[in-house]
Amino acid sequence: MPRVFNTAGPCLAEKHYMISPTRRLSQVRSLIDGEHYFVIHAPRQTGKTTLLRNLSRELTTEGQYAAVTVSLESFVQDDIDRSLPRIVEHLRMVATQQLPETLWPSIPELISSTSETTLFTFLYQWTQRLDCPLVVF
Repeated sequence: MPRVFNTAGPCLAEKHYMISPTRRLSQVRSLIDGEHYFVIHAPRQTGKTTLLRNLSRELTTEGQYAAVTVSLESFVQDDIDRSLPRIVEHLRMVATQQLPETLWPSIPELISSTSETTLFTFLYQWTQRLDCPLVVF
């Protein structure tokens, strides 16, 4: 199937015409390599999700990082006790879709965790299994 122009959601290089998102924001890579946090702020439909998804794939393929892109926009509840375990499970499922099996997190052992430590515990357990840094977008 030939590539087409896409204006209705994230672009996929194999399906859509697009400019390399990492070329457009070359400083992002140096921030990741320097272990810095950063924010990408731009209007709707400007390629933020496409950038992060492609960057995740590149970082993981290169083998220096385990990188995932996860959307939390469906978790808008104020009840943190209910939301955090669901966020952890969502992150685990996204990781199994985006990463090779050797980089998957284990099933969370969070039974004794409080809501305040649920995410920390999950991320800590996951990073202990990895031989490379974890990048979460």
